[in-house]
Amino acid sequence: MTDECCLPSSVTDECCLPSSVTDECCLPCGAAAGRARDVVATLTFPAGDLYSTAIRGGRVGLMTLRIPKIIPLFPLPDLVFFPHAYLPLHIFEPRYRAMVRDALEGDRIIGMTLLRDGWEELYYGNHAPIHPVGCAGRITAVQSMDGGRFNITLFGLTRFTVRDQFCDAPYRQAWVEPFHEGDASCPLPPGLKNDLRGLVREFGRLIGHASQVEVFLKRIVDEPAFLNLCCAELPFTPVEKQLFLESVNTTQQAKRLIEMLRFNVDHLARNSASTKNVGFS
Repeated sequence: MTDECCLPSSVTDECCLPSSVTDECCLPCGAAAGRARDVVATLTFPAGDLYSTAIRGGRVGLMTLRIPKIIPLFPLPDLVFFPHAYLPLHIFEPRYRAMVRDALEGDRIIGMTLLRDGWEELYYGNHAPIHPVGCAGRITAVQSMDGGRFNITLFGLTRFTVRDQFCDAPYRQAWVEPFHEGDASCPLPPGLKNDLRGLVREFGRLIGHASQVEVFLKRIVDEPAFLNLCCAELPFTPVEKQLFLESVNTTQQAKRLIEMLRFNVDHLARNSASTKNVGFS
């Protein structure tokens, strides 16, 4: 967590992507993938800035967006994207500059996925292994820069499962399906919700961000948004975050988050106690 814990980051010139590479696409292109272009998923999502609206205490309007079955993929080795979260990115590689240009001319959708272990040796061939579950985001802000680079902000819309991959562009693309979320509409049991909020509050206190976390807990009341923003903002490893992303429903996601938070809170509390006792018998 940073000093602006749980708040959307502003787009900066800081590069948060891997070092620039160039490669030739060698993923198969198939007729089935081509036919899938006409198949879309329809998603209802918040119009405008969801988090800022919630912080202001206002009402969040909804709009309907048709998400193509074929979306560009932006795989990274150290980042997991979640619905309801904002993600600032600095785009500088030629293939991903082309991806952004194409997205801006179309539906503005980009799919984020996490690279699997061993991606380093295969990255240059544009076919490094990825985790099959990712998150689709929509470009909500863009800044064109010198040399064709971009600063963009994505807003997380929905999870997806990669069915197939191909490339008829400089960047990787995927045929995706909506991620099956089980009974996602079922509210969390009160005990589970209270445990989670208590652990988030204690974790914030132990890392010195109690006030930021308190604002977050008071303003974000929608359970899916609350869970996803906790998973996105709290300082877990990418593999741990991927486990949260792949949860089949909100209850499983909450239980996994509670387990990880409890481990971290206990560890931080023990370290704090040990530090206070240094120099005393």
